[in-house]
This record gives sequence, structure tokens and C-alpha cells, in this order.
Amino acid sequence: MKNNNIKIKASNLNVYYGEKQALFNVDLDIYSKEVTALIGPSGCGKSTFIRCINRMNDVIDICKIDGSITIDNEEIIDKNLDVVSLREKIGMVFQKPNPFPKSIYDNIAYGPTIHGLAENKTDMDEIVENSLKKAALWNEVKDRLNEAGTGLSGGQQQRLCIARAISVNPEVILMDEPCSALRSYSNCQN
Repeated sequence: MKNNNIKIKASNLNVYYGEKQALFNVDLDIYSKEVTALIGPSGCGKSTFIRCINRMNDVIDICKIDGSITIDNEEIIDKNLDVVSLREKIGMVFQKPNPFPKSIYDNIAYGPTIHGLAENKTDMDEIVENSLKKAALWNEVKDRLNEAGTGLSGGQQQRLCIARAISVNPEVILMDEPCSALRSYSNCQN
């Protein structure tokens, strides 16, 4: 049975980088509690589109966006929208791992700390452990939580970034080719 609950809706979305148009009249409904994959050749606008959802294109001076994107029927292209509150609901994992220059533990605890999700250290320990388990990293790092996240292998760093994204229980997780640095879990066991 098809889920009729639209979480994200793009309507007549056009994106320009200076004079170059990157997206042309995109109309796309993304449904709640479903996985949606954007597939296409390099340079077709997949990353540009997901950067629009998290308002990451705001930091690019020459970027101009026309059209509409709503999340739960709220327009997010509006320049008056509180981008910080939007990003609380939307986790982002990039193609290249970008762990913070902090310990493995602090990478995961960062979001829950700033959003007040843990009342004490026991709560935070549980969030960190559960997030690392969901990202299939716990068994590899449980004895090294105080070591730098940047000291992990590329695949481990990417799983750390996934664990960091899910640690705050976002409503939406955007992943921009997150598996480019990963080997399959079964290959890691051999």
C-alpha cells in the first residue's frame, strides 16, 4: 500500500549557480517513512537538490533558487526561515567523511549535547553506544571512544558521520553518496 503522507515536496524548483542553471523545474514528492534514492549521472544535480533541502546552498553566494520546497507543508526556501531549527530535523551525511576534530565519543555527543537530548552522562553514553551500533561501528571502537575520530580509517570515519547524524533522531536523513568510502560490512569481516 502506497504511503500518502508527503514529507518533502519540491515544486517547479530551479537552481542557478551564477548564469549556469543546475536544476530545471524539478517536481518531486518524497514520502514519510520511505527510502528514496536519486540516481543519475555525475553532474545531473542530485547533490544540488539534496543541498537545497538542508539549505546548504545558502552559503554559496552565486546560488539562486526559484520554486518551492516544503517539509511537512512548511516552505523552506523562505529566507526568513530559521535554518538552525530546520537542520535540527534534517541530518546530512556527505560523500567525503567529515568527522569533527574531537574524540569518537564527542563526535556523537555533539548534537545531543547542543539539543539537550541527554539529562546525564548515562543517557549520553546510551545515545553514543546506540548510534555507533546502528552505524555498525560499535564493536570496532568501543574500547577507543576517547581517541580522535579523524584517526579512524576512511570507512570508519564515514560510519562515524552516519552515527553522528542519527544520534539526534532527525526526521529526515540526507545522504550524498555516503557509501563511496565504505566496504560492505561482510567484506570487513573477512
